[in-house]
Amino acid sequence: MTAQETWITLRFKGEIPIELDAQDTAEKLLVYLQNCIQHDDGQTHGFEYVQPGDVIEVEEEAQIYDTN
Repeated sequence: MTAQETWITLRFKGEIPIELDAQDTAEKLLVYLQNCIQHDDGQTHGFEYVQPGDVIEVEEEAQIYDTN
C-alpha cells in the first residue's frame, strides 16, 4: 500500500487544576497520545506517525474570555 504524508490538527477543550501549568499539561498529553498511537501502530485507525507532534497553542480561560 502506498502512503501519503498527512498532517492532522486536533483541538481539545477540557479542564485542568488551576495550580497546573497549561503548557506543561498540553505537552504531557501530547506525549501520552503519541505513545498510544505508536503502541497501536496504525492498526485501529490507519494513522502511523513519522514525526513527533507539536503543541501549537494553549489557551487558558482568562485569555479566552479576556478576564485577566
